[in-house]
Amino acid sequence: AEDDTLGRYYIAASDLPAGMSVLSASPHALALSDSFLESHCSSCCKPTLAAPCPDCEKLRFCDACQTSETVAVSLHAAECQGIKHLFTAGKFTVEESRTVRLLMRLLVLRALDSGALDEEELGVDADLRPSFTDVEQLCNNLDAMPESLLQSFANIVKQTRSLVGSECRISIQEGVELLARVYCNAHELINPDGADVDMGFGLFMEGCLFNHSCNPNCTWCLDGDANLVVRSIARISTGDALTLAYCDPYERLSERGPQLQRCFFFECKCERCSDPDRSDERKLRA
Repeated sequence: AEDDTLGRYYIAASDLPAGMSVLSASPHALALSDSFLESHCSSCCKPTLAAPCPDCEKLRFCDACQTSETVAVSLHAAECQGIKHLFTAGKFTVEESRTVRLLMRLLVLRALDSGALDEEELGVDADLRPSFTDVEQLCNNLDAMPESLLQSFANIVKQTRSLVGSECRISIQEGVELLARVYCNAHELINPDGADVDMGFGLFMEGCLFNHSCNPNCTWCLDGDANLVVRSIARISTGDALTLAYCDPYERLSERGPQLQRCFFFECKCERCSDPDRSDERKLRA
C-alpha cells in the first residue's frame, strides 16, 4: 500500500497466523564493523578462518562464498583498492570506516547501473546483482535532519570521493542524500549465533517497507546467510499493516519518543503512544 503520510508499506493480503515467516530478504549491500572484519565473511557474515583479500588485506570471504563467486565477492574487485587506501590512511574511526565501505559498495552498484563499470569485466552476473535504482526510491527525511548530521554525511562523502575511481564518484549533495537514505533504512546486523551483538549494518530493500509500531505484529532477525528474516508474532488480519519496532518496545514512552525523533525523525502515533493508559505498559502482543 502507499499513501502520503506513511509512504509505501506492507499490508497482509490474507489472514496470517502468529509465528509465520513473512519475508526473507538478501542484502542489497552490507558492511561489517571493523572489529568483525578479521573473523567474519564480508558476504554471508559467518565466522571464517579464510585469509584476507591479498590486495586490500582487510575483507575476508569464506570458502563457500569464494567457491560460489557470490555477488559480494565479484563486486569487491571494484572497491578493493579504495578499501586498501581507506585503512592505510589512518584517519577513520570504526563508525566512519563501515559507513565509507557501505557507501563505496553502493557507488559501485550505481556505476554498474549507468554503464560506467563493466559487469563482464568484473565477472558480475547482471541477473543476480542488486540495482542502485531501488536505493534511489527509499525515503531520506533530509529536511528533518539536523545540520550537524548532514555535515557529518558531507565529510564522509568527501572522504569516499578520494578513495574511489572517477567512474564511481558522486557529487557531495547526491552523496549526502544517499547517506540520508541509508541512515533511515539500514538494519543492524545482529549476530545470528544468539549473542545480541551489532556486527555492522546493511540495506535490505524489501525490509525497508515495514512501518513502525511500538506494539508490532512482526519481528526480524538475521539468518545464517545474512538474510533478513521477518516473522509474525501475532495474528494479522487481511488488510492490516505489517509492522516492526524501530526501537526497543519495552522502553517507556519518555524513552521511545525521543529515540524515534532522533533516529527516524517522526513522532510515533501508534496505539500505545496515542493512548495515555497504554503508553508505558510493558506487556506487548502475546
